Parts: sequence; structure tokens; C-alpha cells
Amino acid sequence: MTPTSKKASASDQSTPVSLADTLITLHDDFAEFCNISAFMCHGFASAIEKPEWLNAEIVSGARICSNWLQGRCVQLKDEIRQVNTRYLAESDQTEQNRKAKSKSQKLGKQNRNKESRHV
Repeated sequence: MTPTSKKASASDQSTPVSLADTLITLHDDFAEFCNISAFMCHGFASAIEKPEWLNAEIVSGARICSNWLQGRCVQLKDEIRQVNTRYLAESDQTEQNRKAKSKSQKLGKQNRNKESRHV
């Protein structure tokens, strides 16, 4: 019952992926995780309601799914942290670029003003 990973292959990872694409993939992965979590919760509630239906295969399958959910929680947490770190770095770089451009424009304007006064 474990879903297949939608992660890019190692060769695909050499091409930079935009932050927007990364967020879309993370959103889709989280939606998949939520659907599987809801399915498992429903299954656990049914098992409590009708414990006589439980057999070794059902218990084994529930354990496999539970382990997958726990592992996926850790992965999603790490992916969210990575996206957050990347967003902050890109935002900081954008702000630095904006400030540098603004400063450059001010210096250029000051230089033009000085030149026009000397003429």
C-alpha cells in the first residue's frame, strides 16, 4: 500500500528546479500523505469496531502502513525545512539585489547631478 515516490531521478536533480515547482511537488506529496492518513484512520476505527475481522495479514498490513506513515512524516518535515531554508535564502538574496540596485541608482543620479553642476 505504500505509494510510489514521485521524486526526480539523480540525473534530473542536476537541473535546478524552481521554488514554485518544489512547492507544488511538496503540496502534492502532502495531499497524498493526508489521503493515506485518512484511509488509515478509517481502517483503525473499523478495526476497533469489529476486532473479530482482524487476522495476521490485516495486522501486518496495518503495521507496514503505520511504519510508512511515520517515515513519511520525517521526510515531509525535512522537505518543508529545506523549502523554508531555500525560500529564506532566495528572499534574502532578492532583498540584497534590490538594495544594491537602489544604491547604484542613487549613486548614478548623484554623479549626473555633480556633472550637470560642473557644466
